[in-house]
Amino acid sequence: MLLLALPAAAQLDIGFDRLEKTLKLTPYQKNRFDHAVADTQRAMFAIGLGALQAKSRLASELLKDRPDPNALMLAQDELVEFSRPHVRNAREAWLQFYATLDEEQLRVAKGFVEEKLRKLEEVGRHLGLFIAEQLRK
Repeated sequence: MLLLALPAAAQLDIGFDRLEKTLKLTPYQKNRFDHAVADTQRAMFAIGLGALQAKSRLASELLKDRPDPNALMLAQDELVEFSRPHVRNAREAWLQFYATLDEEQLRVAKGFVEEKLRKLEEVGRHLGLFIAEQLRK
């Protein structure tokens, strides 16, 4: 299962290269940026791995005539707990990086983050609709 997730994680392009070029980082900022990106990639991998682990539980629950919403929520809670330390580390690394930026760099970084959050909200909305549809069946 882990080996199947590696190619997918490697293909995920968040646009960090584009952000890095746009920010015109100093060597110190580049070091902090690379650290934040690496921590973010570890967090995304942990989330992906946790999702793969929860997938079979969710699938078997959704195949039941009357899926148990509590079982679905438990799988989601376990995914969050599994990835929480990795997400926390990534957040701390980004905060350390942001502390090194000037006003213009902060403006660019904020726009980048807002764009990614909009996309993430859209994915979450679609996932929520899919789960709700499966529960109605």
